[in-house]
Amino acid sequence: MNIIPQIRKNIISLFKQEKGVLISFIILPLIMALIYGMMLGESFDGQASIDPIRVDLRYNNTSEIGEILDHVLEDEGVKSFIDVDGENYECEVTISDDFQNIEINNIKATSEKINILSSFFKSFNSDVQQVKAIYRNVEKGEFSQEEKGMIMGNILQKLNENQKQSSIEEKKLSGYKTLDSKEYYGISTFSFTAIMLIIVLSNKFFDEKQQGVVRRTFAAPISNEEYIIGFLLSSTIVAFIINIIYVLVNIAMGLSFRENFGGVIFIVIIQSILQGAISTLVIAFIKNKMMVNTIIGFFIVLSAVAGGAFYNIDSIESPFLKVLGNISPNTLILNAYKSLAISNSLKETLIYIIPMIIISLVFIILSMVKVKVRWER
Repeated sequence: MNIIPQIRKNIISLFKQEKGVLISFIILPLIMALIYGMMLGESFDGQASIDPIRVDLRYNNTSEIGEILDHVLEDEGVKSFIDVDGENYECEVTISDDFQNIEINNIKATSEKINILSSFFKSFNSDVQQVKAIYRNVEKGEFSQEEKGMIMGNILQKLNENQKQSSIEEKKLSGYKTLDSKEYYGISTFSFTAIMLIIVLSNKFFDEKQQGVVRRTFAAPISNEEYIIGFLLSSTIVAFIINIIYVLVNIAMGLSFRENFGGVIFIVIIQSILQGAISTLVIAFIKNKMMVNTIIGFFIVLSAVAGGAFYNIDSIESPFLKVLGNISPNTLILNAYKSLAISNSLKETLIYIIPMIIISLVFIILSMVKVKVRWER
């Protein structure tokens, strides 16, 4: 027996025997998203409340451009989202003396805050370079020193005014976009049931083991490694089918996953591989169904309590809950889709996608090594 027939057998068996359960993984999060979206809609106003970003800003404030930046940073509108006077910095920003190179070193700021800072300083730098180009042209022109001084003074004053205005617009339009309630819960409940699906995928193995199906499978010429690969692929395919149907239904209903369809599909693929990898790790290391339900059940509770499945994860203020949220298994999935929906850029989701890929690879390798060394099947 080779891997392909095993994959086909596992998929057919799972959909045949657990058809109702698998369908519920499409319907249940959809219903929960609609209910929670309507009940808690008032807590989502389309604007994210972000405190001023505490920045350790290093630049030459004695130059003309530096003095302009000083004035911009003193504006009340800019102060509402960039704080250069506070302590306990969230990031460091270093600007070269010629204002051509700007380096942002993130200490503990969120990706949304870094996006705001990056956009602000890129805009400022772009305007500075334009001013320098104009200055060179003025110097070459046939103007008196008094006329040159007046022209450059007007340009620098205009730069100052433009930066204050564009900074405020940056805050309103770029950095503070967030999700409405139905869109958020369409994603959060999906991330929650993604953990529950792992129990179904894993327990199918233990049910077949108890029924003697696994023993009969190994009566054919198949190694432990081949069986594990077959289980991994079949679990990943089943997870992908469930996930993609849920996503497409949400898109059709106009609830969630409305931005960057290609990016959404990519995250769905990575999520499905992660679910398959975790399920494979479970059957490789855990010996019985009860232990599986206990361990994964704990992570399900953790996702509900601290993972933002049933409330806005951005509203968490407790440091303890934030720590729990960081280790909750659903948060990577939730934040990946959430970040994509906000930024509409797959690049901004890499901070969540890359850990998912690494975790999947590590779990697959560990599973393969375990069954090769010793495995009670």
